[in-house]
Amino acid sequence: CLTMLILISCSGNKDIATTQIGNITKEELYEKMKTTAGTSSLQKLIMLKVLTEKYGDKETDNQVNKKFEEQKEQYGDKFPGLLKNSNYTEESYKETIRMNLLIEAAVTAETKLTDEDYKIAWESFVPKLTAQHILVADETTAKDLIAKINAGEDFDTLAKENSLDTGSKKDGGKLPEFDHNTPYDPLFIKATAELKDGEVSQEPVKGSKGYHIIKMIKNPGKGEMEDHTKELEKIDYKKTSS
Repeated sequence: CLTMLILISCSGNKDIATTQIGNITKEELYEKMKTTAGTSSLQKLIMLKVLTEKYGDKETDNQVNKKFEEQKEQYGDKFPGLLKNSNYTEESYKETIRMNLLIEAAVTAETKLTDEDYKIAWESFVPKLTAQHILVADETTAKDLIAKINAGEDFDTLAKENSLDTGSKKDGGKLPEFDHNTPYDPLFIKATAELKDGEVSQEPVKGSKGYHIIKMIKNPGKGEMEDHTKELEKIDYKKTSS
């Protein structure tokens, strides 16, 4: 359990809050207030200090930079726009990545999973997949497109002509690499994970925005559970079992 003492000062003291492992200065708070509200910024700074003290190390910096560069490469020219639209600078986005990594480390350190917990998490585990899809509004249209694909028509062309997913249609429906952690519809992820390389879903997959036709580009398979224990520890196994 993390404990801390917070003292808010209205005097001329440069420290506006103190914790057991370090103070928050006015300069730090004012810098954060340029882009976010003061109270939430103060809370975030305190949490970062506490988590960094207990769970941070030099490797954390390497992980932050690695994840940032991976996402930058993944989204290419779209990346600066995505940051801007989400009110992030590169620095503040790296800080968010750092916070997530530290929270993961804290949860992992404080959580002891049983064999049954691992088995439940394994059921939800999906390796990193690369796929493309066509999103349409109704099931009839989806079935018609599946028939055309089975008859030999090009998936990429049909995606460009018919898909409602404006973010992927120009690339033939190709999606960025994703897994069980990606905030996609769980039914979409499950259906995709069942496909083999080159295989196209033969039934439309119903999602929140319509119906998907999915084509697998690369599915490495789940492999063996013992090879993925670190990843399984990060799955919300209690949620998956409810």
